[in-house]
Parts: sequence; C-alpha cells; structure tokens
Amino acid sequence: MEFKCAICRVWVHSQAHWDDHLKGKVHNQNIELRATADRLMNRSVYLNNFTKPIDDSELTRTMGQFGEVDRVIMDKSGSGAFAIVEFKEEDAAQNLLNSFERLRIGKSNVRIHPRRVDFEGVATFCRSLSEQSEINSEEVLNFLNANGASDFGSQLSALVSKLSLTPNKINERAEFTQQLKTFVQPYFVSPLQIRVFGSSSTGLGFVNSDLDLNLVFDEDFINCGDFAKIPSVSSPENGPTLDDIDQQLTPEKLKRSPIDRDTFNRLPKIDRVRLLNRLINEFRKEKGSVTAHVPIPDARTPVVRFLTRLSSARVSCELSVQNLLGECKANLIRDLVRAETTGTLWRLIFFFKLWASCNGLFSPDSQLAEKKKVAEGEEGTTATSKQRSTAHPKTHWNSYALSLLVVAFLQQKNRIPPIQLLLRHNSRLVEGWPIEYDLSFFALDEGLPTLLKGLFTFLYQQIKESRVIAPRDGRMFGLDEFKSLYVDEDKRIEKKWRFSLVNIQDPLELSHNVAANVGKQSLASLRWKVMYGIAMLKRSPNDFRPLFRLNDPEQLKEERRAEKAQNQALRQQQNHGGRPGRRKGEKMETD
Repeated sequence: MEFKCAICRVWVHSQAHWDDHLKGKVHNQNIELRATADRLMNRSVYLNNFTKPIDDSELTRTMGQFGEVDRVIMDKSGSGAFAIVEFKEEDAAQNLLNSFERLRIGKSNVRIHPRRVDFEGVATFCRSLSEQSEINSEEVLNFLNANGASDFGSQLSALVSKLSLTPNKINERAEFTQQLKTFVQPYFVSPLQIRVFGSSSTGLGFVNSDLDLNLVFDEDFINCGDFAKIPSVSSPENGPTLDDIDQQLTPEKLKRSPIDRDTFNRLPKIDRVRLLNRLINEFRKEKGSVTAHVPIPDARTPVVRFLTRLSSARVSCELSVQNLLGECKANLIRDLVRAETTGTLWRLIFFFKLWASCNGLFSPDSQLAEKKKVAEGEEGTTATSKQRSTAHPKTHWNSYALSLLVVAFLQQKNRIPPIQLLLRHNSRLVEGWPIEYDLSFFALDEGLPTLLKGLFTFLYQQIKESRVIAPRDGRMFGLDEFKSLYVDEDKRIEKKWRFSLVNIQDPLELSHNVAANVGKQSLASLRWKVMYGIAMLKRSPNDFRPLFRLNDPEQLKEERRAEKAQNQALRQQQNHGGRPGRRKGEKMETD
C-alpha cells in the first residue's frame, strides 16, 4: 500500500511509516508554512498591465481606499510591469477581487488578479466572499440529524430558529445603520437618512444575509419625480469632472464646507458612489468596524460594497444612493408576506430561498461549471479565479427573482391577485412608475409540502425562453404578445428591456427583466433540481432532508437506477410467485 503526502510531496509505502510521517516535525512545519502562505495570498492582490510609471506611495494611496495597506511590492526590474499589494485584512483583498477585474490607477487601466503563492508546486486558490457566506447543505443536514426533528413542520421550525435573522440581530443592524448615518450627516447640508431595506427589513433574511442600505435625503420623499432628471453618466455638461471630484470633494473639504442635496444630485451616479466610498473610508479609519470597502459604479444600481463586523461575525453591506425604487420592490414582497395571515407564505419563501442557497442556485455559472468539473474528475480548479465575475452582470439567480416566482405561482392558483389590481390610481411615482398599493389580508390553507411540490412543478413547466412571467398582470405571455402589449407601447420598456433565457417582468419597474442575468448553467441546474425535488417530495412528503441531497447528480442517477432495479426484481418475484401479472399495456405506478 502506498500513501502520497501532497504537502511534503513524498511517497510512503506502509501504514506504519505513514503514521510516523504525519506525526513528524518536517510534515507539521510544512503544514504551518502552507497555512502562512495561504493567509498571505488571501490578503494580497496581484496587479499588472501598468502602461505608465507609478510609484509605491501613489499605489498605496489608491489601494488605501479599499482597506489598510500593509505592504506594496513593486516590480524590481525597473519596467514597473506589475505590483503586489498586501492588505492588513483578508476582507479588503477578497472584496476587491470580487468587485473588479480592472481598475483605473493613475493613467493605467490595471488588471487585478488573485496573488498566487505556490507551496512546493501545489497551487492554492482563494474562496470568494459569496462562497464563504453561503449556507451549506451538508451543514443543514448535520443540524437536522443532530436536532432529531422527523417531520416537515418541526424541521422547518428548527431551521428558522437557527438560520433566520432574530430580532436582536435585526436591531444590531439597525444600530449600525444609525451609527453610519450619524457619521455621514456632517458632510451634507441637507438632512439625510440611511435606510435598511431588502431581506434585513422583510424578515426573510438569513443570519448571513447582506445588509442593504439606501442613502436618501428628506427632500427625496417630497419630489419623487426628480429622480428621472438625475444624470446617470459622466460628462462635462452634467457637472464637475472626475478631476474636480478628486480635488474638490475630499472628506476634509466637505467637513469644512458640506455639500447640499442639489449639488450632490448634479454629480453623475458614478461620482456620487465614489464620493460615498471616500466617506466609508473615513468611517473605517475612525470606527474600525469596517474591514473592506469598494465602489461598484458600473452596476445596474451603483453601490458601495463593504464588510463590517457585528457580534463577531462579518456582514456584507451594500450602500446605494437614492434607490427608492429598490426599496419599494423589497417592500412589496414584505407587505405580501405580512398580508398572508397564517404565516405560510413567509415559510414558503424562506424555505425556497434556503433550498436554493444550499443547492448552489445563487452561485455564478462559472462556479457551477467548476463544481460539475470537479464532480466529474476534471482539472477545472483554475476556472473560478480566471472567470471571476465582476460588477458586471453575474449569471445566476437572485433572491428577488425567486420571490417573484413564488408570487407568480400563487397568482396561477388565484391566491394573490395581479399587482395591477392592487395599485392606487393616484399613486406617487418613483422614476415614473407607480409604487403605492392597497393589500387585503388573505390566507393559504394548503400545507407547505403541497405548496412546495406545486411550486416545483410550476417552475419546471412554466420557465421557458419563449415566455414572459408577468406578476403585474398575474399571467404568462408569449414573446410576441408581450412585445405588442409592452415593448412596442412604452419607449422606456423598449429601451431597457432585455429578453433572456428566463423572463420575469418586475411588477413595479416594468422595463426590468429581473432574471435577465440567469445563465444557461443556472437555468439547467434549477430545472433538474426541481425535477428531482418533485420526486423526493412524492417519496418522502413529510421529510424535506432529501431535498438537500441534490448536489451530486451522478449519485442521484445511481440511486434512481438502483430503485428501478429493485422495483423490477420485485415485479419478477411477484410474477414467479404465481401472483397475477399486469395486463398488456398496463403501467406500474411508481414515484
């Protein structure tokens, strides 16, 4: 028998020698060296594609916007072709890697890569922030098995108790938000608010859910229509140039001469986010609770992304600017959940999101493909880092799209009316869209397993590239019908709508396909997992643990083949035992 130590790169030819090797001083020193190399790699980034000379002080100043810099290593050849930046905190490097592939530094459009620190030729790879924050199906199964809950209701109650945001954690997030608002206010003349929205306000969040924040001015609620006039791209006509922002709107100058709402609104969206990122950097220096931050100016809704520590746990935060429409969308889901009196809708969406997270549906397509390669034994471990998603569209499902699919499913069952019927005729407008509605209380009388099975069936049958799911109208459209009713009739929709593999129309912002970024791999993953989920619910209708064992398709196929073979053997035994066989053409009912 032979054993190979991948750390020490040696072969050992007996169990006794293998045991001695694992206890040996050299082996344990190598383990520590590798751990040190991993830690160094995870808090570092590698920069190249410098087209103009840059010194380490300028690079340190630029990188300092994203986190405290420990050391900068410049190219010793004199050509300045590359640089390595080591941050004090791992969060800063990982946040930067997950947000950008290129960054403007001086006069160069620099490429950003993970730093490679090889240990004896063994490559190691970074885990993304999203991977670190995902809820793992194995952890869920281990918890349920240890908990001893045997039926659907008690299993879900146990998971809600463990994984949902408790009132204490929600209050802690609110206190942090108030602290941030108090810090930011002196830089502005106009009274402002920083508001919590998304899963932290709907009650549907997990303990590791992002904290979505929105900076708005008090005046924004008086004149919602002003948002349509705010410039969205940089141009000299729209206000200060990029150099003006860098030189005039520094935190030090703003502290002496705060900016008002109108001046702030005249800045392009990109520069508003860059300015807020500078303020977050000042907050980090003074409070120390923020460990990494980076502006994402080219996202659909520009944000500042940062990490903070609450109760000794890291929380990923996104701060947007005057994103009232985003708030309204989250509030619609929240209000529908509150209007359902039995709590079943809350449990259905919560479980569906948990199931999706554990089954990798929130992972980018590149990561899904990577997992598939690993499962098939292929060399694919570099794909994740090389194909890293940036602030540009990520090809995966999102929580809002999945929540709308639950709404659409219940609309098909006539449990929730079309959103159009709920909107007030004299509603206020945000960015030109009505956002006020009236809801009536309603109750779902079906059991959760029945609803979940129906939801999975709906997803498998109705999600097609040739259809548009429209909660606003409470129905599905063919592409031609949707074009004639919406795209051809509204210039806003014609300009912004993107047809994709999955088409789900936002019920408030009708020009937005909320599933436009769902990629081929993500769609295929959802389809086969809901298909197997239906089979699991038929087989074990009161136990949802099998729903968290869907990450290995080959194992599922093998189990299915074994089950069919067992059924066939049973039929043969019954026939040989003299029992009457089935008539010709009669099918055996199976799950």
